Amino acid sequence: MKLLWVSNSTWSNTGYGQQSALTLPLLREMGHDIAELPYYGYAGSKSEVNGVTIYPTAQSTWGEDAISPSAKDFGAEAVITLMDIWVLD
Repeated sequence: MKLLWVSNSTWSNTGYGQQSALTLPLLREMGHDIAELPYYGYAGSKSEVNGVTIYPTAQSTWGEDAISPSAKDFGAEAVITLMDIWVLD
């Protein structure tokens, strides 16, 4: 399954970043194709790191304006958000 993961970057030293760093390799081992949309710890353009597509946020602090376009571009079958849900519109 193609999954878009929305949280802090896996290399950020935050609680969400640490959970992402632990969880994403397990999801990949299970055979899922993963892309990340880190709303914290990454800025710039779409890139690839170790075979994982990384999407940048757009204008929103929490990345909600980039979730749908990123999921569509990646062809995600599901979006998983690891964040405080109250920040999303």
